Amino acid sequence: MSGMVRKLWNFTVPAFYACVMLYVTYTGFANPNRNWDMICYVGSVTAWQEKTPEAIYASAMGTLKASVPDWMYQQFTQNALSATPAAYVQQIPFCQVKPLYNASMWFLHLVTGMTLPIASWVTSAIGFFTLSVLLFLWRPRFLPRNTWLLLVLGLTLLGEEPMAELAQLSTPDMLCTVLLIAALFAWLMRHSFRFFCVFGMLSMLARPDAIIPIGAFTAYFATFAPKEHRISLVKGGAFILSLIVVTVVVKHLAQPANYTYGLFFIYSFLNKNPNPATMDAHLTWDMYWQIFSVSLFEFLTVHRIIVLLVLTALAFFCYYMWPRRGNRLWFHVLLVTWGSLSVRFILWPASHEYRFYYGYCLMILLACGELISPYAGILWNMLQEHRRRLKASERAQP
Repeated sequence: MSGMVRKLWNFTVPAFYACVMLYVTYTGFANPNRNWDMICYVGSVTAWQEKTPEAIYASAMGTLKASVPDWMYQQFTQNALSATPAAYVQQIPFCQVKPLYNASMWFLHLVTGMTLPIASWVTSAIGFFTLSVLLFLWRPRFLPRNTWLLLVLGLTLLGEEPMAELAQLSTPDMLCTVLLIAALFAWLMRHSFRFFCVFGMLSMLARPDAIIPIGAFTAYFATFAPKEHRISLVKGGAFILSLIVVTVVVKHLAQPANYTYGLFFIYSFLNKNPNPATMDAHLTWDMYWQIFSVSLFEFLTVHRIIVLLVLTALAFFCYYMWPRRGNRLWFHVLLVTWGSLSVRFILWPASHEYRFYYGYCLMILLACGELISPYAGILWNMLQEHRRRLKASERAQP
């Protein structure tokens, strides 16, 4: 590649990346999805001030009416889950276990004066922009930046429910994803266990299932990680204990006792009952297997997952062929990430809710890049050397 072409390439790809990410961020502000979850989170924040079901419903729906088109407002009020105050307030506990997202909505509303529905999708748009900056700064060490940016763009734009859609959703998924990536960046790249703990705890407060990858990585860093990335067992154990305690406390404060794992599973996968507080739900093995067996096949046939599985197999091969000391960390990171994703899927086999998995996808992509790029670089240099020898041989011939 000539010098001029190389300079153009090195300018074009980052510029294209910046334009795409800014456009996606703008789309999150200007063209939000306005999914049903929005009114549940609005009710969660409203319930901090209003106490009766009627007052919560009236306040939340009044705010909603001022923020969405009339046809959409009518659609929400005709939905069985939000048609009456009694049904509406029974949905709110499902969202109150994500206090950081609710707090971010309240903060934006308080500081800027925007309505709570608008704050719900603005939070996601800001989170997406922050993630795009973080992913520009953090890339596999031996992978060219332009190659990494193109891989991130592929994950952002391609496939069913691409990562770009997270910027438009009124859910905590984008907030949780960026905090999870920030936590791992803090320790793996900056060796700051303090910020790993801060961002890790915040990611769990954004969405409780983040305790799975954060807890798994903490346990790894305290036991099998290379010495330069090792933390003491005391620090690791104390942080895992704090994650568990905070999760239990938030669950206790946010949800009645009957809002159990079994109830939420049946409510989400089998029976979207508008009155979950009065459901007599008992999860059985047959119910679970009915969902899991179908969801697993659907999940493993998603193009995005197939690509990541192929990259993982290639990364394992590269590690086997060249098990360098630095590669051992990323080999373990890849194993921990897939292990956490597997545990998460076993507990909650949601095959079509791709927004839950982007934190895992990004870590898999990073780890695969770390493992494949050094070996690929050596192979490329070997091919270039072979090409030079062929040319030299041709010139030497009479």
